[in-house]
Amino acid sequence: MKNLFLILAFLFLSGIINAQTIKFSEDFESLPIGFDTAGTANWNRSSTLQASGMYSDSARVVNPGDSASLTSTIFSTASNPFVYLEFDQICKLPWTNDGLIQVSADSGQTWISLTATEYRGSGQFGAVGNRFTAASYVDWLPGSDTATPQNSWWKHEMFDISALVGDTANVLVRFTVKDGYSTGGLGSYGWLIDNVKVTVATDELDPPLVELLPPFIKDTAYFTGPFDILAQMSDLSGIDTAYIVYTYFGVMDTVGMEITAYDTSNIQYRKGVIPSLPFDSSFCYQVIVIDSSGSSNITRIPAISCQQVEIIRPFDELNIGLGGSSGYMAPMYNDSINGTKKHSQHISLIKANELNNREADFVKLAWNKMNSTGYLGSNAQLKIYIKHTSSDTVDIASGSFAIAKTGATLVFDSTGITIPTIDKLIEFNFNADTFHYDGAQNILLLAEWYRPDTLTNSQLTWQYSTTPGRAVTFAGSTINPTMAYGIGQLPNTIIYSSPKIYKFDLGVSEIIAPQPLVIGNLAQDIKVRVKNYGSDTIQKMNIHYNIDGQSTQTYVWTGSLNRDIVTNNLVIGSEALISGSHSISTWTSMPNDSADMYTANDTLSSYFYVCTQKLSGAYTVGGTTADFQTFQELEERLNHCGISTSVTFYIN
Repeated sequence: MKNLFLILAFLFLSGIINAQTIKFSEDFESLPIGFDTAGTANWNRSSTLQASGMYSDSARVVNPGDSASLTSTIFSTASNPFVYLEFDQICKLPWTNDGLIQVSADSGQTWISLTATEYRGSGQFGAVGNRFTAASYVDWLPGSDTATPQNSWWKHEMFDISALVGDTANVLVRFTVKDGYSTGGLGSYGWLIDNVKVTVATDELDPPLVELLPPFIKDTAYFTGPFDILAQMSDLSGIDTAYIVYTYFGVMDTVGMEITAYDTSNIQYRKGVIPSLPFDSSFCYQVIVIDSSGSSNITRIPAISCQQVEIIRPFDELNIGLGGSSGYMAPMYNDSINGTKKHSQHISLIKANELNNREADFVKLAWNKMNSTGYLGSNAQLKIYIKHTSSDTVDIASGSFAIAKTGATLVFDSTGITIPTIDKLIEFNFNADTFHYDGAQNILLLAEWYRPDTLTNSQLTWQYSTTPGRAVTFAGSTINPTMAYGIGQLPNTIIYSSPKIYKFDLGVSEIIAPQPLVIGNLAQDIKVRVKNYGSDTIQKMNIHYNIDGQSTQTYVWTGSLNRDIVTNNLVIGSEALISGSHSISTWTSMPNDSADMYTANDTLSSYFYVCTQKLSGAYTVGGTTADFQTFQELEERLNHCGISTSVTFYIN
């Protein structure tokens, strides 16, 4: 696949070289440059900021009434009706100054100002008077006239000047900066230009319109793929080719983007699939679309470089308690601004089934703070402990906290706690030790709290559920308080865990087909993706499925599937299906001819509806021999399949 698309890319680029010609270009890297300057102010080559290379050109207004023009040498677009002007710029001009662009078709005897009609960029141009100023882009800081530009401010601009100077012998381009209101430059940096280029062609030069569609793969992925890249694209000439170029550990590869649907005759929806890659790695990708014109115009997303994606292993979230109550007693007692009960000790009991009875390492937890009161002293003390227990209830007697703490693992310890003044989930990353949960027992979660100073307001509250026998908080003015509060107030808690990795652990991760709605009466492929959750590379496995709970079909897969990797789409069977609602269940077994060591993630199920054809003609409703036994069945068919011609229903 890589070689095929690299060859295609070479051929397309060769075609572009033949179809497009650069008639004028200037990157300001060497003297003399291909521009002349005129006016009361000057354009000067600058090495301070540049879009590429070492130099750009720049001009600024200093005195009231100043102006400066940068005019290209003459060039010809003869026999080329399509002409594009491109350049890079930073226009740090105040609102009272103008950055104007003009073209001449008669060696400079007359000039035509470019307008929004020709503009193909993304900045504010036509709306601000067919000119560029600092207001053209937000990151040019239009509210600060004296702000110094950064090299990250460069913008690439494009104008279609075909209607103005297409197929013309004596063409000029001119950039002019001028004071439009006699205010001077107001201390602004000026206008910087780089990489000016005029391209001509015998065919249109408009690149295809391309928009990536959700779900977007950007910055960070918390799964190992495969990564579906979806895009909508269109061009008046049609789309010739679309593909994805991606790099992984410095190796470049390509995948094609297949058409999935048409919106109109001119709009296509395409999908490309980057294969599964492991956690703790990264890849970088770019979507490339080429139109069908003679110029083979290209759109790249992103336009420069590629989209970097980090693949990060997520933590499992175990949600304990979904109560809607809030109070100041648990897990940390904070009753009032100047309350004297500044010491508290809390115990929660969490049951094994709430922890999914799965062996795991606990790495952090969170409690849900419910109001705007905070503690900003940066000196509060918090210790969190966890221990296994065979008990189903907590002891609420005085001194029970010390007993519960015996043998517990200290997982969090800080003397610099601040609680923010907003309602939010407060996370505590374990900084003393992780806790290895055995997957079988209940656990006790203990919190020891002390705040030396005052709260920002009355009562710092946390969300909890009332669960008798599962929680207690002791609070007072001294260490090891004895007065019990909040009995049965179990804080809503999230425990983040890294599950145990088993040697053999497979599971169906996605049902690709059948889709929720199946149209047609042909046999349907059964397609799935399977993930290797285990530590060993899988070379053989069984994949099973059944339709509507009927006979089970088995597909034997052989190959190589590394840890955390997901297969590409696997066709595991084919079924001829009748119209109506159906269900499918699919699961894995026997990785490397061994027992799967964790079966809770093996199986996926879904529902789908089959329309063999639209309704047409006469149908009966009601009774065991009718076309539709119930009105509900008829309604489902109508909603999913629709009608093609006149339909008559006979009701029994």
